[in-house]
Amino acid sequence: IEGKVQSLPPELIKDVSLLVDIGGMVVSSSDLKVYNLQLHPEKLDGLNKKKYGFYVQSDNPPSWVSYIWDFGDGRIEETESTSMTHTYESEGEYQIQVQMKDANTGKILATANGKASILSQEESDIPDTIVSSTPEPTLMIDSVLIEETPPPNLITPAPTPDEEAHRQQVLAEYRSIYPGYLSWFHKIGRVEVIANAEEVGPNLYRVAYVLWQIIEDGPRKGEEYKAVELDLNFNLGQLEADLGLMKKNLGLEE
Repeated sequence: IEGKVQSLPPELIKDVSLLVDIGGMVVSSSDLKVYNLQLHPEKLDGLNKKKYGFYVQSDNPPSWVSYIWDFGDGRIEETESTSMTHTYESEGEYQIQVQMKDANTGKILATANGKASILSQEESDIPDTIVSSTPEPTLMIDSVLIEETPPPNLITPAPTPDEEAHRQQVLAEYRSIYPGYLSWFHKIGRVEVIANAEEVGPNLYRVAYVLWQIIEDGPRKGEEYKAVELDLNFNLGQLEADLGLMKKNLGLEE
């Protein structure tokens, strides 16, 4: 018997089985594992020639998988890592796709899709060539004190109270929700949070965790192995977008 599942409930599903009632005799198939895959960020609004971080989260993955990353601009790369960085050289709309592949069978287990909207960076107002001219000397009878114009202030202005309050709110919410979200998302395994929005630089926050799982079959049965490893740096905007996605998945907001 072959069939196609038309729709799935919004919550994550790990196993699907088929029950057939043949005149009162119920026949059940073995469980078919369902591998969910999510891409973060799912939608990127950015600038060209800037490096951005991406990562995927997979639910109940097998022991040996690889990920095929297609950033939509010609770069396709297969790796065992759940995180990647990428720089778009040109402006435009790009479709992103990540496929999770069983390294033993070569079968595609799950696919995650995203989108990148890339704008061109603003060109500098400073001309490439500066032409200097020497003014004609002026005959001055009385000495005149000429005040020098101070150089422009190149120091980044401090955030306003409203901006700082917003930053602190985003960090507090993220740090509060992130560990619980990981435990909810990875229902099987031990999640070890390494860094939870740890500030590592100006507008730069480190997010890192490791998911440990137990091998169920084979000669290494019972051995704990590293199933997922994530270590990325986000700016505040990316952190806020990730926070919104976590809230949506947990049902904390529409």
